Amino acid sequence: MPLFREGALELGDNTYGNAATTRLLTELDLAWPAIDQQAIARMIRYFRSAGELAGD
Repeated sequence: MPLFREGALELGDNTYGNAATTRLLTELDLAWPAIDQQAIARMIRYFRSAGELAGD
């Protein structure tokens, strides 16, 4: 998964975003979406449906 490869979702010192993704979003005239409870739930549903979560 791209966000895991980029380290954007690493546990520990959490930061939202990184230089490479920010640059690509800027080139596309896009911004980082707001992170809220619904956004986290969507990510979990996505990774679960993709079979990326252990035990699912």
